[in-house]
Formats: sequence, structure tokens, C-alpha cells
Amino acid sequence: MSNPSDERWSEREQQARRARVLANLLAAAEQAEIPPLRWSVSTAAGSCLHGEIDDPFDKNPHTTFDAWVRFLGLRVNKHGDRASGTWNHTVIGIANPRHSSTTKD
Repeated sequence: MSNPSDERWSEREQQARRARVLANLLAAAEQAEIPPLRWSVSTAAGSCLHGEIDDPFDKNPHTTFDAWVRFLGLRVNKHGDRASGTWNHTVIGIANPRHSSTTKD
């Protein structure tokens, strides 16, 4: 049986690693002139790095979402409102809160 403090230390190490991955990702995105997203770092199951469009400040959220999907090589879900994949051995998910699955004429 592992020591609870060891598990917490492991979580901190994982979070620190993901924060370093995020720092590298942001530096690469800046060099590629990719628009900014809001990011969170997690050790929970699912996405370890999670990005969201900076709604309502992003003037062109669909373009921002598409730029990040291409930059990171993510897969978009069938609704087009989320994308996921890995970058530098870290699971990443991004959300597009303004996405609409219906088009307006």
C-alpha cells in the first residue's frame, strides 16, 4: 500500500510536468502566431491540459479553434465543439463554446 503523501507528491510532479509542457506549448504557439486560449492544468482523468476560447474577447473564435486544432494535430468531435489528442506525450482537450452545429442563413 502506498503512502498518501507519496501519492500527493506524485500528483504534484505530474502537475509540474504538465505545466512545463504547457509553457513549451505556449512558446511554440507564440512563434507560430496562434491566437491565445485560456488553459488549465489537471491531474484528473481525461484532459490533462484543457484550453478554451477566451469568450467573449476572441473576435473570431472559430478561426482560433481551427488554428489550435491544426497546430496541435487534434481530432474534432462529431459536433465540432471539442477537439482532443496528445502533444509532447500529454493529453490535450480544447473547447469551442461558441460553436453551433446549425448554420444560420
